[in-house]
Amino acid sequence: MKKYIIGVIAAAAIAFGVWYFFSPGYALSNMRDAAVEGDADKLEQYIDFASLRESMKAQLKAKMMVEMAKDDNPLGGLGMAIGMGMIDPMIDGMMTPEGMRAMMLQKSADQLASGEAIDEVEAPEWNIERVSFSELRAYPKTENPDEEKAAMIFKRDGLSWRLSEIDLSEIPMGE
Repeated sequence: MKKYIIGVIAAAAIAFGVWYFFSPGYALSNMRDAAVEGDADKLEQYIDFASLRESMKAQLKAKMMVEMAKDDNPLGGLGMAIGMGMIDPMIDGMMTPEGMRAMMLQKSADQLASGEAIDEVEAPEWNIERVSFSELRAYPKTENPDEEKAAMIFKRDGLSWRLSEIDLSEIPMGE
């Protein structure tokens, strides 16, 4: 009986380790597959669109406020103020299953809407950085490690992961 309990505990620990290390890559792969297939319902399983929209709006508005503070030109400030009013509808229009599909496939929405055949899409390589047990950051691997890039932030949702934010803090604005 004791060996049975130890075996069950060992099997559970191994299963947990496999899940812990492989589930982020599995979620990223499933997101890519849903994008290639054009399966909006499956894509929504891996993306928290409400959280993603709010995060993007807040980050872009904060970046614009910083730029407005730097600008001495009153007309520049007026332009930025007009731009601030355009952020919400712009993000609401982009952060949809179709918009995320276009971003993930690096195609325009027009190309996807035209029914243009999607060639075999090369799966990007990802650097995955665990922030905590329930949060991770995924960066696309690039040839230049110093290249500024946005991080996709995933939060654990049960046994899976959902994209909840795209961190734009490393991306310069207006330069």
